[in-house]
Amino acid sequence: MSRKADREKSRKAGEREKGPLLPWPDVPKVVFDFGPDHRLNMRVGWMLSDPMGMTAYVAGDGYREAAEALFEHVDKSPAVSDFVLFPFAFLWRHFVELSLKEIIVLGYALDGKQAPKKLDHRLRALWRDARPVIEKTGPKGDPALSNVEARVFSLADIDPNSQGFRYATDTGGARHALLTAES
Repeated sequence: MSRKADREKSRKAGEREKGPLLPWPDVPKVVFDFGPDHRLNMRVGWMLSDPMGMTAYVAGDGYREAAEALFEHVDKSPAVSDFVLFPFAFLWRHFVELSLKEIIVLGYALDGKQAPKKLDHRLRALWRDARPVIEKTGPKGDPALSNVEARVFSLADIDPNSQGFRYATDTGGARHALLTAES
């Protein structure tokens, strides 16, 4: 890190120390309301007309978009990378989870069956159910499938049940493995 970047980081840290101990986040009202800048008005009404029940899975693309935007921010401001590791990893993991669920639901629809109302959060279990759908509908013998499986299993090993990147401890109070590993 350059001297200029070090000074800027120190200056920002000093500014944080002068403010309230736990300041309220500055979230504009227009995020979930109608405001003068229509680009900032987030609408959820489009989800109300969802004939296949795919809203949650289509919304999963938003997690991918957010992860990519966060990556772009880190790429431009590497000093924040440690602070956004867990949100970044959660966004990607959740996108993968919802994508696998979408594949499973579509697989049931292709077979003329009703998908289960509740699907697992565990990526390995979801992959076990999604892979046959991909093999049935995708290119035969696609070598990319093994690469995708390796990435899914890698995420599953780090955060098996979608709790690891969301909370510092598990329900039993044990720290997440990533927080106990030396870096």
